[in-house]
Amino acid sequence: MTTTDSTTAADPRWFRQVLGTYPTGVCVISAIHPDGTPVGMAVGSFTSVSLDPPLVGFLPDHSSTSWPKIRAAGRFCVNILGADQEHVCRAFASKAPNKFAGLGWRPGPSGLPVLDGVVAWIECDLDAVYTAGDHDIVIGRVREMSLGNPTMPLVFFEGGYGRFEPSSRAAADADLFDVLRNVDPGRPEMERIAREMSVECVAGAIVGDEIVHVASAGTPSGGRPAVRVGMRSPLAPPLGMSWLPWADETDVRRWLAQAPTPLSPGQAEAWRVALDRVRDRGFWVRLGGPSQREFDARIKRLSTIADARWRRSVFHDLFDPEPTVEYGQPELGPDTVYEVRAMSAPVFDPGGRARYALILFGFPPRMSGAEIAHCARRLRAACDAAGKGLRTLP
Repeated sequence: MTTTDSTTAADPRWFRQVLGTYPTGVCVISAIHPDGTPVGMAVGSFTSVSLDPPLVGFLPDHSSTSWPKIRAAGRFCVNILGADQEHVCRAFASKAPNKFAGLGWRPGPSGLPVLDGVVAWIECDLDAVYTAGDHDIVIGRVREMSLGNPTMPLVFFEGGYGRFEPSSRAAADADLFDVLRNVDPGRPEMERIAREMSVECVAGAIVGDEIVHVASAGTPSGGRPAVRVGMRSPLAPPLGMSWLPWADETDVRRWLAQAPTPLSPGQAEAWRVALDRVRDRGFWVRLGGPSQREFDARIKRLSTIADARWRRSVFHDLFDPEPTVEYGQPELGPDTVYEVRAMSAPVFDPGGRARYALILFGFPPRMSGAEIAHCARRLRAACDAAGKGLRTLP
């Protein structure tokens, strides 16, 4: 049991200590003062407020000398700092007359300062300000926003700055709760294989007519996770190779019919042959190539698109009606070197029904066929272990 000398919020130090157990992201709020000079301040109170209309908020202290200048500007930009930007945070938390000295930035679409290297930026109009004790509650209406440097964010926790190192994540969408109940028994195994192989392990499931990444564990050696939990993509060729080899004929026909462009009988047969190869092999491996890099960039955009119809259009132009070498599952020579983008295998319940798939990301740039086979055996063992926690469905 932990004991303390005080439980009263009247003690400011105790107030900060207790509230410090709740980690927050770190941002720089920037603006252009009416006199034309850039101004900014560091905050740890930034939050999403509303989706419709899109509103965000932060809480500046009344003692801040920068907040009145930002308020006078009438609009501001939220710069979400990366884990490697502690020095930027310190600069904007200081009383220096020119906090931008030595730091790179560029004007955003509205002319507001966007700092170099931030994880994301959000331009806002000042919508409302409310007084709350010794702080203001500032509401901004979002005008423009974009992702930036693909790195982990800077966080403030227990009185210090640090890095978010996620070992396990799960989607928060309400329509995924039933799927997550199936995945939860396998999450310790996901964490184990991610740790042992230094990869990211993602649980992907079919929900309606879409593929959803419902949970993940680990971080690839490159740093940032390859996919975002909750990301949805269309269940249509070429996506779906982690599941369709073990689906029934009705599901395969429906999948082929969802191709971005109608398939000829010969093209449909080529996809069926690829599915057969995956099923015979027991795992799917997505090989790399120039088209795959562009395809991956398109797929990453899916996490920012709410409309399912637009999600389908994201990769429409890149679709090849016949399986390319990246998807065609060629024979893997044990001594031949390949670029591996991902590897997956199904998780079966005790009755033999595939319930979801484990997908691995973050492999070394080059792997031999023998190394791929070794990783696949470890993946299959993880899937078998994860499946033991499932109930048999009729």
